[in-house]
Amino acid sequence: MKIHNWKTIGEVKDIFQFIFPGLKLKFYRKLCGHYEGLIECSIADHTKPLYQISKRSKDSVLEFNFQDTVKDLVEKFKDVLGLNIQIFWASSDVCIGTTKIGNCTLSQLNDNSLLTNQKYLLNEY
Repeated sequence: MKIHNWKTIGEVKDIFQFIFPGLKLKFYRKLCGHYEGLIECSIADHTKPLYQISKRSKDSVLEFNFQDTVKDLVEKFKDVLGLNIQIFWASSDVCIGTTKIGNCTLSQLNDNSLLTNQKYLLNEY
């Protein structure tokens, strides 16, 4: 899959969530420290093209696939597009770190998230 630098943050988030409905992306101006408020450094304007935020070439293209890990994708966004991202579970604001669980593939994490949500919903009824 390819993400072109002329896409907006909103478009990229929508595409990512369509491909991985159990996960979501959030974009940040800088890498946030563990104790810094993520909201303070998050990018609120989802209508700007990526290249206007990252100052990278309009022609930059990031490629990723289902077998990439969280760590892979975070590094690709930083290296190719000059953007800081974090990946979260779609059902909450719990960030998926780039340590232990970050070594799972995006596909595995997405499947796990969807399965967990189904079990939770079934237990509620």
